[in-house]
Amino acid sequence: MRFKVGIEFDESLELPFNYNKILQGFIYRNIMDKDLARFIHDRGFSYEKRKYKMFTFSRLQGKFSIDSKKKKIIYQSPVELVVSSCYEDFFIDLSLSLLRRDVEIAGHKAYVSKMDIIMEEPKSIQKIRMLSPVTAYSTLDDKRTVYFSPYNHDFKRIIKENLIKKYKAFYKDDSKDNVDFDIELVSDKYAKVISSYDGFIIEGWMGDFVLKGDQEVIKLAYDAGIGGKNSQGFGCFKLI
Repeated sequence: MRFKVGIEFDESLELPFNYNKILQGFIYRNIMDKDLARFIHDRGFSYEKRKYKMFTFSRLQGKFSIDSKKKKIIYQSPVELVVSSCYEDFFIDLSLSLLRRDVEIAGHKAYVSKMDIIMEEPKSIQKIRMLSPVTAYSTLDDKRTVYFSPYNHDFKRIIKENLIKKYKAFYKDDSKDNVDFDIELVSDKYAKVISSYDGFIIEGWMGDFVLKGDQEVIKLAYDAGIGGKNSQGFGCFKLI
């Protein structure tokens, strides 16, 4: 389940380069049911030691310029934001909350001018384009985080393992342990994106991929995001 909102503002929207947390906060603040917001933020859906929020979102889409001196990205009105989730309660609450109402982003007054519910079903062989960077990582015993590029053989393994864990966390179903799933590169050029979130450096990648395998698992990737840190604005993609 996903929707795209059009957001308009009178003046330009000035944001720091790393604005993921601002958009994440925007989403949480606009959940009407505060118990639901606390559940998603504090608990989510657990599997082993991991907690999954089961939503993701795109980078802002629209015209922008870069102010290198201020380290700001300046968007012109309007912009669009894609929000996606497999959790129906979250999806319904947030979409109704945002529908035709005044909002605020980083202190800028704005309003939602339109909302499109996107009704798409991915196929068992599906080409995708990232709307926010996909990140694949492993946490070592000494708590260091190692990130893997799409060219590293561990990238595919980590993407698949992460997706299976999300499936188990949300559906409470262990039947997908040996599921057929693969992510394939379709280019030799992927754009590396270095982001900062709460002082931590996150390495992600933009570009096109092909997903192959179990259609139900691919649908979960489409709804909840692929790779890690989805609720921080990573792993959202569109079908192409």
